[in-house]
Order: sequence, then C-alpha cells, then structure tokens
Amino acid sequence: MPLLVLIFQYRKLIILLVLIGVVGGGVFTKMNYEEFYLVETTILLQPPRKVSDSRDYLGSTQTKNLLNNTYEAVLKSNDFIKSIVLSDYHIGNSGKNKKENLLAFFKTDNIGSVINKLKGQIKINYDRKTNLLVLKYTSTYPNIATQILNNTVSQINSFYNYQFNSNSMRNLEFVEKNVTLAKAELDEAKHHLAIFIERNKQLKVVLKNKDQYPEYYQCIEAMEKLEEIANLKRKSYIDLATKRESLKMEISENAPSVTVIEAATPPLQPIPGKYTKNIVIGALMGFICAAAYIILSNFNVVFNLNDTPIANIPTELKNDFSKLLKPFGSKK
Repeated sequence: MPLLVLIFQYRKLIILLVLIGVVGGGVFTKMNYEEFYLVETTILLQPPRKVSDSRDYLGSTQTKNLLNNTYEAVLKSNDFIKSIVLSDYHIGNSGKNKKENLLAFFKTDNIGSVINKLKGQIKINYDRKTNLLVLKYTSTYPNIATQILNNTVSQINSFYNYQFNSNSMRNLEFVEKNVTLAKAELDEAKHHLAIFIERNKQLKVVLKNKDQYPEYYQCIEAMEKLEEIANLKRKSYIDLATKRESLKMEISENAPSVTVIEAATPPLQPIPGKYTKNIVIGALMGFICAAAYIILSNFNVVFNLNDTPIANIPTELKNDFSKLLKPFGSKK
C-alpha cells in the first residue's frame, strides 16, 4: 500500500519522464537516421540435368547434396569474396562509366577488411527443401549493392559450373586455343591458294585439258598441293569446331541450373527509421529513472524498513489515494 501511494503521488513525475524519454527516442532516431536500402535477389539452385563425365563428378545422385552442403561455405570463403571484391563495378556519381573494384569504393588498400565487411553485409537465406537461395545486402548505396549481388550470382554460377565440369572446361580451353590456331592456318592456306591462282590465271584453261599441256605439269601439281593443304586445314578446323560445340553442350548439361527468380534491383524507398523501437526504449528509460528517483527518495517507505503501518501514511497521501479509489466504490 505505501508503494502504491508513492506511485500515485509521483504520477506526474513518472508521466513527465516517460514523455521526455519518448521525445528523446524520437529525436535520437531522427538525428541518427541514415538512408539505408535493402537490396535482395532470389535464385534457384538445381542439380545438373546430366553428368556425362565421371571424372568431373562422382555421380548425379550426389549433386543435390553437394549444393546443399557447400553453398554457405562457398559464399563465406575468402577466395570467393575476394573475386567479388576485385571485380569491376560502375562506381561514381551520376552513373559515370568508370569501372573500379571495391577497394576503390571503400577507399582502402586492405583487401582483408573489405572481405570481412562483405561477409557481414551479405545475408544468406537458403531453403534446403526448395533450393531457393535469397541474398540480401543493406547499404547506403543501392546501385553498388545491386551490382554486388548480381555479380555474386554470376560468381556462384561460374564456381559450380567449374566444379561440375573441371575436366571438360580444361579440355574446352585447350580446344579453343587449337581452334584459333587452326582457323589462322586455314586462312593462310586459302590465302596462298588464292594468290597462286591469281598469278596463274591461265591454269583455269589448262586444268580442263591437262594432257594437252604437259609443260604446265609442275604448276598443276603445285596448285593441287595447295588445294590439298587447304582441304586438310579445313577438315582440321571443322573437327575442332565440332569438338568445341560438343564440349560446350556437355558443360551445359553437366552444369547446375542457377535460375534467377528475382534479380537484384535498386529499391525506390529506403528502410524506414526504427522510431518505434527507440521510442519504446526511451519510454522505458524514463520510467526506470522515475522509479529510481522514487525508490531513492523514499527508501524506508518502499522497503518498509521502519515497519510503517498504513495509519502512519501522511494524511494528504491517503486523501489523494482515496480519490483515486473512489470510482471503484471504495469509501476509505
């Protein structure tokens, strides 16, 4: 009863301090509010349609488990984040075309600190049942955040593509080099043949009647040799080009499907300020301050150290408390 009477006595102080806390929480939020934007992307990770090369992977039945068990380790690995940091981004005001890496964006040469920042800022939410991967990035620069998430999706695709097709991709790189070389050799052979024919236009007539022009035998033999070389180069080029397309098809079939359900785009509105949270905290702090003042000012009464009976409560406090209880039918 003494405690309730004290609370009623100091009701104005409690209300005042709570209101001050509410106003303080709102002002604090307003002064410290910074426009943060939440950018997110949703992708679907699915196992490969086909695994044709056992050297690339142990078997298609294990691909789903591989995706489920490695996605978070991959996205949190230093090497993976490093590839994102060192990629080129459009950094600058007014959409300038200047491309720089994230070291320039964060204005530091310490790549380790940037890697740690990205690890903390990119939030991962993965559903093992549906294989849906949601990536979220909160930043004051929505355009940069959008580029980072889209690049992350691209890096995920490249990483798993290589994991499932390591041998095939090495073979493709080798074939690509040979295709380029074979094309150059074919063009050179065709060029030599065209020059020879241009310089020996009369051979067009001779070829129709080879037996009548034995003196042109060596020229005819030389042209046929050039034609044979050109045909061999053409066949070599076609075989390599066919092999290249076959490897591309094999890689496509063996690669996990990374389907973008919702691409990252800059949001139109920033994240609203946390007014409610800070206002509640401010009100609670105001109430705590009021309670502390009441307790310290009336320590003996609150803890009944003097065994204070109700009869010894000051008359004015009892009268005030009686007014409070009157609506409830109390006569005392």
